[in-house]
Amino acid sequence: ISIDSATAVITITYNPSSLSQLDNTTNLIYLTPYIQTQSGGTTTLSNVTSAGGGVVNWACSSASDGTITSTATASGFTLGFTPLTTNGVPTKFVPTECQ
Repeated sequence: ISIDSATAVITITYNPSSLSQLDNTTNLIYLTPYIQTQSGGTTTLSNVTSAGGGVVNWACSSASDGTITSTATASGFTLGFTPLTTNGVPTKFVPTECQ
């Protein structure tokens, strides 16, 4: 597990030797903190001061960001960032919130 000091994104690294279907190019899950702004959009936690504050939410992504993108749309707000998917764990191995 690592935390980016600039963005506060938490990266969870799966051990490929524990799950033979993974390798070093498909072994990451990302937790990205964000806040919903008063204008109905979102901003990353690193921009929270300029956005005026708010409740911290977490976007989970892996090889896909479909769940958080769908959740944002269904909740009536626009995701103001692109969730990370580089080297993400295939969706069949992650919780629904991370697909």
